[in-house]
Amino acid sequence: MLSLGLRRNEMEIIQLSVDEIEQWLESYPQRDSAAIKVLRNEWQELRAEIYEPQPPSAFARCSHWVRQQKGPAFINCLRPPERSGLPLNLLHPLFAEFLDLIEGSPPDGSDPKFILAERVAIELCQEMPRHFDTEGNRLDEFERIVTRLFEEIGSFSKEFPVGSGRADLVLKMSFPVGAVLIGEGRNEPGGSCGDPYMQVVASYDAWARQVKQTPRIDAGCPCFVFCVDGPNILFGGGFRDNGVSVVEPLSGWCVMMPHVQLKREQTLARHLYALSSCLMDQSKFLKALPSRTAYCPRIYDAFIRLDSRERVLLEFIEPFKNPWRRRRGVFDLLFHALAKEKTGNDLPAKESSVLVKVPIGSAYGLEPHVLAASAGFAPRLLGTASIPGAPVIYVMELLSSKKWFHLVKAELPKDITERQKKDLRNRGTALISFLSEHQLVHGDLRGCNIMCRRGDNDVDLRVLDWDWAGKRGTARYPAALNTEVGYQGLPGGLIETSHDEDMFRKTLDDLFR
Repeated sequence: MLSLGLRRNEMEIIQLSVDEIEQWLESYPQRDSAAIKVLRNEWQELRAEIYEPQPPSAFARCSHWVRQQKGPAFINCLRPPERSGLPLNLLHPLFAEFLDLIEGSPPDGSDPKFILAERVAIELCQEMPRHFDTEGNRLDEFERIVTRLFEEIGSFSKEFPVGSGRADLVLKMSFPVGAVLIGEGRNEPGGSCGDPYMQVVASYDAWARQVKQTPRIDAGCPCFVFCVDGPNILFGGGFRDNGVSVVEPLSGWCVMMPHVQLKREQTLARHLYALSSCLMDQSKFLKALPSRTAYCPRIYDAFIRLDSRERVLLEFIEPFKNPWRRRRGVFDLLFHALAKEKTGNDLPAKESSVLVKVPIGSAYGLEPHVLAASAGFAPRLLGTASIPGAPVIYVMELLSSKKWFHLVKAELPKDITERQKKDLRNRGTALISFLSEHQLVHGDLRGCNIMCRRGDNDVDLRVLDWDWAGKRGTARYPAALNTEVGYQGLPGGLIETSHDEDMFRKTLDDLFR
């Protein structure tokens, strides 16, 4: 929503959506008045900022990016948080590789590439804390120091390899790859030129919109980005998902200042080593992705069955939106897909609809889910897939919305009988007893996580979302627990059997009152 101010007898503030503003300006009774003419002129300027991508130098300023992010030219860069795409390590293997290199096992200390990265990091931590008269001087010194780390990969420039546009630093490979690293910088933090992260976000978007090479477009235009803010540096990446740019940091800020035990230097060296390693093979920027379905993970095309350990092909169809569950302004990472299992040498693959879940956190209650499924209290968990540096995905049975309903008022059948209500309570009691017998807790038995199906004489029940589930006495609520929901537990606190009992009872009481 935007606000327009109009003074008649007094100031009148009118809240309108972007699509309604022009109609309002044209239909206002005093449309030819001087005040309306001024508003119309101001709106034409504002409209350009909302509907068209702004130059990177303008997008760096909050007065500009706030407006563009409200319109169709938005960029998914986590500012504001609602403007978020899928995590980059789900969209391209290069970003998963980068994260694995900075978060996994440390590099071999005898690796010449890592030794060079350490030397570059040490010099950066000596030179970047110094005062520079201009932004250009700082970035020239930065380029001088890091060039030897990337000289086998490509050459630095300030011009985009395609179309028009420029950035403070652009690392280019030979045709048809083009740009693989885009950087923007500020001489000192807190300057008047705006946020260097938002500037590099817009620089990636400006470059990606101009890419014409089909292999690069089909691969999602992956490109690494970085921003220098005085003696600080942030590494990130960019990807085009169905015509929308997704840009996000791949780690936290690295401080380019010396440390007596070289800890800051080692952290920076690891990032530089990961970046140079990912950039060494230009074919990675052109290689077809395992999946090309928009708004779905692109790095998986198969999973491993839990029972037979066989590899099963996986084809993503679309995001699965559960309207009753929402986190961080986005829906849970759930996806509708097809599992294609081999049935014989000359027979077509057997296809079945499945639900693919990417846990929000780093853990998932795999064993509790499998055990509950074996007793008929959860959807069957079919298998998993994992790639270093990316989340594990869990593939499970998809419960048909034509037969199953969430235990929420909006989906509750109007003709549900008292006997079926009683059966639901009994089934829930059996669930709690089963979990308690196996010393398990679930932690989130709200109606949005429970699906039911009515039979001729009874009601069946399946519990979803086993993210927090685990052994009683060790399983804990996440620190980000929403305390407004009514959980009995506390953020970071232990999940108790009594909490599951209370939540299920409360869910039914609210539903049937």
